[in-house]
Amino acid sequence: MQNVILFDFNGVLDIKNSHEVFDHDIDYQTAKQVDPQKAAMLMRFIIEADCEFSCISTLTRYDVDVVGGMMRTVRKVEDEKMVELVSKFQETFLNNYIFDFPSNGEKNQRIREYKKSNPDANIITFEDSDPIDEEFGLIHVCSTTKLTQENIEHAKSLLK
Repeated sequence: MQNVILFDFNGVLDIKNSHEVFDHDIDYQTAKQVDPQKAAMLMRFIIEADCEFSCISTLTRYDVDVVGGMMRTVRKVEDEKMVELVSKFQETFLNNYIFDFPSNGEKNQRIREYKKSNPDANIITFEDSDPIDEEFGLIHVCSTTKLTQENIEHAKSLLK
């Protein structure tokens, strides 16, 4: 059984008041909205779990590079461990990112479509607001506190 991590961006990995950040380039705007500590927490989990993953944010439907923005923002933190984390994550990204994750329809519908094509997938989903069926390993993230270590521990308990 393959573990698959799915995650939203807004409400999960963004900074407080991210809606106030603006840039004419949506990819740069998204990178500016990333909370580097939250992104690093998720990146470490994905590396440790050695699982496939995909961002299910609505932004990806508009070809916004959320994962690239995460890596750029974490790399900018002037800390050797963060730079090393991004290097490790880049390798994980190349090997484990689901580039062909369904992009049409509501999130739950897209996950259902993916599960139908990948019946052995053990899906774990980090989401703050959109309705996601419990069968898809919903980890409800509070949109005010964003991703927490408690959310990560909950996700670890769902790994198979």
